[in-house]
Amino acid sequence: MNKMKTWMSLLVTVASLSLMGVACSGCDPKNGGGNDPDPNGATGITLSATEMTLMVNETKQLTAVLNAEAKIKFVTWSSDNESVVSVTPDGTIAGISEGKAKITASAGSARAVCKVQVKGVKKLEPIDVTMTGEIDHETHTPGQSGSVSFNRFPASVAEFKEVREKIGKEPQGAVALEVMAMEMYRRDRNVGTECLKWCNTSTNTNACLGQLKEIFGKDVNYARPYQMAAFLEGATPDNGYKPNEPYTVTIDVRENRPYEYSKIYQANVLTFWIHCGGARSGTKRSIQVVKTAKKDEVSKDPYFVVFNCPDLYTQVEEISFKTPFEGLK
Repeated sequence: MNKMKTWMSLLVTVASLSLMGVACSGCDPKNGGGNDPDPNGATGITLSATEMTLMVNETKQLTAVLNAEAKIKFVTWSSDNESVVSVTPDGTIAGISEGKAKITASAGSARAVCKVQVKGVKKLEPIDVTMTGEIDHETHTPGQSGSVSFNRFPASVAEFKEVREKIGKEPQGAVALEVMAMEMYRRDRNVGTECLKWCNTSTNTNACLGQLKEIFGKDVNYARPYQMAAFLEGATPDNGYKPNEPYTVTIDVRENRPYEYSKIYQANVLTFWIHCGGARSGTKRSIQVVKTAKKDEVSKDPYFVVFNCPDLYTQVEEISFKTPFEGLK
């Protein structure tokens, strides 16, 4: 009986020691032990910057790279002081007021922090927009093209509407407004959503919103914070999608797609190529616009609106690792 108790005690001791060994096998000596490795493999995040200075009204882009073995591919961004610095789901930070804040990127148990200081106020120069080229609204005429150039993106819905008054009555203006609205959505979901309503059919607005959540989302492999920069002249993956200034959006009448009459909108649907420096095949992508008097539409005749544009939110080529995206003005 005593021998049996002795053996049982030994077994309990061995089992306890084994469990201790298992529990400590994942200890991190750098953290004093006790931290199990992330079961999803997200053991480290590398940020494009760990310290940053910006001004009120200024935006900059933070990017995060997970270790290659990570199963988690979603990065969550947060600010510890949103009254000073805000951050979008794709890592775009904006100066709100002077002060300091910490921006944290999280994936599983992995964390990385960028310290941000906001100094001074960036005065926005008046937005300057020019439009060139003539495109026939009624007759399909291959060879025609049009461009819109601008010094910066609108900063508010009111400013967007002012730009719309200047360029929205021409097809190239409608396309440029779409690029503006999508970039504004990347920076501020509420502002961008409102702007998208003013330059799309209601049906296409919903289609865009469903896809933009992903293209400007948390998945580091899928997200493309530089998506709209790719539609500005001069921007390519190799130069970090840094466009020429002033920014320019250019469209060409699509030669193989005659204008088509839509019974729903009682108007011609016009199809164009929009120049794109990040297209996977060729250097252009397709987009369609329409000018309608349909009563339940937010934006109607005399303004053109976007009828269909899946090419605008289909992933552009991934940026070069050697040249990070610096954002847009």
